[in-house]
Amino acid sequence: MSMTHTVAARDRSLKRRIRVGSIGLSARMFLVLLMAAATALAVFIWTRQSLTLDEAQSIWQTSRDLPGLFNVIAKDVHVPLFFIGLHYWEIAFGTTELALRSFSLVFFLVSIPAIFVLAKEAYSERVAYFTAFITAISPFLNWYGSDARMYSMMFLFTILSHLFYIRLWRRPSATTWFGYTVVTFLGLFTHLFFLFVIFTQAVYFLVKRKIFPPDAMRKLAVIGVSAGAATGAWFVYRHIAGAGLTNPVLAQPSSVDFFNVFSNFFIGFQTDPVNTFYLSLWPLVVFVGFTFLARRRPHQPETSYFMAASFIPILLAFVVSMTVEPIFLSRYLIISLPSIYILAVYFLSSYRPAISDLLLSILSISMLSMLVVQAIEPLSPVKEDFRDAAGFVSASATPSDLFVVSAPFITYPVEYYYHGAARLSTFPEWDRYLPNAQIQPFSLNDLAQTTQSWQQVYERVFFLLGYDQGYNEKIRLFMDEHYQRVFTQTFSPGLTLYVYKLRYP
Repeated sequence: MSMTHTVAARDRSLKRRIRVGSIGLSARMFLVLLMAAATALAVFIWTRQSLTLDEAQSIWQTSRDLPGLFNVIAKDVHVPLFFIGLHYWEIAFGTTELALRSFSLVFFLVSIPAIFVLAKEAYSERVAYFTAFITAISPFLNWYGSDARMYSMMFLFTILSHLFYIRLWRRPSATTWFGYTVVTFLGLFTHLFFLFVIFTQAVYFLVKRKIFPPDAMRKLAVIGVSAGAATGAWFVYRHIAGAGLTNPVLAQPSSVDFFNVFSNFFIGFQTDPVNTFYLSLWPLVVFVGFTFLARRRPHQPETSYFMAASFIPILLAFVVSMTVEPIFLSRYLIISLPSIYILAVYFLSSYRPAISDLLLSILSISMLSMLVVQAIEPLSPVKEDFRDAAGFVSASATPSDLFVVSAPFITYPVEYYYHGAARLSTFPEWDRYLPNAQIQPFSLNDLAQTTQSWQQVYERVFFLLGYDQGYNEKIRLFMDEHYQRVFTQTFSPGLTLYVYKLRYP
């Protein structure tokens, strides 16, 4: 290539970078602006939402010393790293909604420049700019970026794992191996679904072994055995502590749930009509994907790796859910999101500049509009308005009333907000503070006997039903048949308060 052509190509690249990089701003300033915008959205919108069940459970789990924290986490389905960090974060900043959610927000904000570096490393600066932009405006990531759970942490560690893994064949060094090892351990102790990331990387290594350095198998084997031993030790501890005592019941996924994962990733959590509209576009998306593959087969190792990282975890989770135990939730599959976003931008960037710009603009505008809708739509399926529900009962119930919640574990967010005079109880009964406490199995006979005992003491029962574990409708029907319902209000999807007259004074 001549010097003239080289200079011209460099000029075109610079012009492209300036246009994509928001009117000549440097990459650093561009990323700072994205992080500032995400922070503003979190502070003024997302952190002002009512705490969800999972977030309130995080507070209950971390509000104890470290041995107690390890013990209670072991009884749940998660691993301890996030909760250790949140424990010390609460000591420093408190347990307000803003303080709790800021811990997760830090990981989301760091993920924006991290995914920029990953996309640039794999492809180009143009792909990096657009990937960072859709990451910052993602409705899905903005929700979990301000959720006091481990999902934004897992997202960041997945990005870093991909970055170090790609560097293992592109430019391996002692620093790269060290970084990959550290991130592998951090990821495993953030969420067990990180095992799917490691499994995907192991499969890819076996298929593409020739592109890795000669000593890669030995080093990866050492990392794998060490990480497996550490994870195994945690499982032994879980078994001793009584793992699974607080596991919720998850529904077996359907084909709709499978495609909903991809919908959630790009448009967040929308009402059924909006979600159905976007899902109806899947034939167009498939057509665009096959067009790309027909024009440019994914011979690049980065592209084939990202395709494996995008779909293998989702397929594995679906198969396990159908054959062993339901574990299929879009938030668990956030490990597939970095590669899916990068591939989406890379694929759309493969067309001629005018078409590419149009397609990327449509993608960005669609995601941004869905971010706005998710923020203002009160019926968004992930919003859980325990604050207003508990506030209503606090203002309405008297000492002669009873406040009962079901499923029992929604006690966590309710008690965070509830400051009323009526006694707070659960049905089925559950005393969390007893050793190896388990929720009692549901029984209509138990409900009949329990309500008779309530009737001897209380005038009304405020029954808050949410997170249906298969018996909420049975409770409602029984109460409607045997007692006078005097009030009903739905505070958010799946969270309804029923007030019944137990007796007359």
